[in-house]
Amino acid sequence: AYMYKSENNARLRDGIKNALALKGVNTPHGLVLALKNASDDAKWRFHFKAVSTTFSNSIKVIYNEGVDGYTLTKRIIDKFSSQLEEEFPAFAAVVKFEKTVKSPETTTGWYMPSASEWIDILGDKGLNVIEKQDIDKVKESNEGEVGFEGMATKIKNRIHSKLEKVGELNYSKIERETTFWSSYEPKAGRAFVVIFIYTDAFAFGAGSVRNTNTVRTVLAF
Repeated sequence: AYMYKSENNARLRDGIKNALALKGVNTPHGLVLALKNASDDAKWRFHFKAVSTTFSNSIKVIYNEGVDGYTLTKRIIDKFSSQLEEEFPAFAAVVKFEKTVKSPETTTGWYMPSASEWIDILGDKGLNVIEKQDIDKVKESNEGEVGFEGMATKIKNRIHSKLEKVGELNYSKIERETTFWSSYEPKAGRAFVVIFIYTDAFAFGAGSVRNTNTVRTVLAF
C-alpha cells in the first residue's frame, strides 16, 4: 500500500522502526493494506473519555507530527486489554483479525492505521488513488476536515482495481457509504476517519467515537 523508500524513509516512525527491529527487520519496507475488513460495524469507543493527552485538529500537524498507527493501536490494546470488547470494539476487531488472519512473523502484525498513514496509503506515493494535487491539499490543510465532491466512486473504483487481482470473493469491497476508522484522536470523543459518502463525496475528517464504522487494518514489514 505504501513504500517507505518512496520518500527516503521520511514517513517511517520510531514505533514501527523499533517494533520491526525486534523482529530482525532493520530496513523496514512499507505498509500492507488488508484485503478484507476486520469489522463492518464497530464503535471506536463507547465513552467519550480520551486516551491521548495531546491533540491536534489540524490535518497538516497530524500528517507531519502524528504518531504511527502501530503505536496508537498497541497502546490501547495493551492498556485496556481486559475491556476491549466492552469499551473499544474497533480495537477488539483488530485483535480478532490478527487471530483469524495471522500476520507474517517478521511484521508488526495487523493494526489500525493512523490518520497520516491513511493519507499516505491513498495518496500518490501509496495506492495512488488520490492524485497528487488533491492529496497535497489534504497534507497542507490547517482544517480538521478536507472533502472532495464527486470523487468517492472514482477513488473507490481505483482501490478495487488494485485489489481485484486476488479474485472478487477474496477482498472486501467499499460500499456506497463507508467510513473507515483511524487510530488517531484529534480531540476527546472524536477519532479521525476516511469517509466515502453516498452523494459521491469523499473526505478526511473526524467522527464521534460512538459512531459505528468500518475497521480495515494494515501491517508494516
